[in-house]
Amino acid sequence: MNKLLKTTLLISIAIFGATFLFADSVQATTGSLIIQFQNGNGKPLFNEADFKPGDSVTRWVGVMNGTGQTQPIATEAINFPGFPNPENVPADDLSRVLEIIISQEGGADLYGGSSPTGAKTLYNFYEDGETYLSDVADEGTVQYNFTISFPSAAGDEWQEKTTSFDILVGPQGAEGGTGGGTTGGGGGGGLPLRGLTIFNEAEEEVAETSVTITWTTNYFSTSQVI
Repeated sequence: MNKLLKTTLLISIAIFGATFLFADSVQATTGSLIIQFQNGNGKPLFNEADFKPGDSVTRWVGVMNGTGQTQPIATEAINFPGFPNPENVPADDLSRVLEIIISQEGGADLYGGSSPTGAKTLYNFYEDGETYLSDVADEGTVQYNFTISFPSAAGDEWQEKTTSFDILVGPQGAEGGTGGGTTGGGGGGGLPLRGLTIFNEAEEEVAETSVTITWTTNYFSTSQVI
C-alpha cells in the first residue's frame, strides 16, 4: 500500500470579541483576555503540505486572563468545506480521516484522545460546534495544545486530499454555561453562533493582470479570497 500520500492541511486562526488582541507578546494587558497563537498574528496555526499517514503535528494556543473574573474558554471550527453545514463536507474531505486531540499543557486531554469525548476526527470537530475547554482564573494563564494526526492505517483513497478551516478561541457563550463537552454558541460576548460574516466587499484597483478586493469581517480573522 502506498503510504506516500500527498495531502494538504491548512488550519487558520481567528479571535472573537472586542476585548481580544492578537498578541505576539507574553505580557497580559489589564482588563483583557489575550489569545496568543504559536505562529503569531494572523498566520495559520497549521500549514502542512504532504501530510502522510503516521504523521502528527502539535501547535499551542495560549490564553492569558486579565479580565478580573474567571473565564470559561471554548473553541470552534468555522469556514470548513461546506460551512456552515457539516453535512455538506465532502465525503472525501481529509477531515474525515484526520484525528484531533486538544489537551491542556501539563494536564489531561480535553477533547478527543483519552478525554471523556473519546476519539474525534476533524470532521467531528466541525460537527460539534462550540466546545468548552476549561476555566481560566483571573490573572491565570493556560496553554492548550492542538494535535492533528494522520492514522498510519489510512489508504490510497486519501491521496491528494485536502481540508482547511479556521479555529475560534474565546469565552464560551453565556447561555452555554461552564459545563464540559459541546454547547451551542451564542451571545454574552462568547463565540459567534455560526462564525464569520463578511460585508462591505468591494473591488478596487482593477488592472490588466490583477485586482484588489477588500472586505470587512465581524471579528479578527484570517479570511481570504479563493
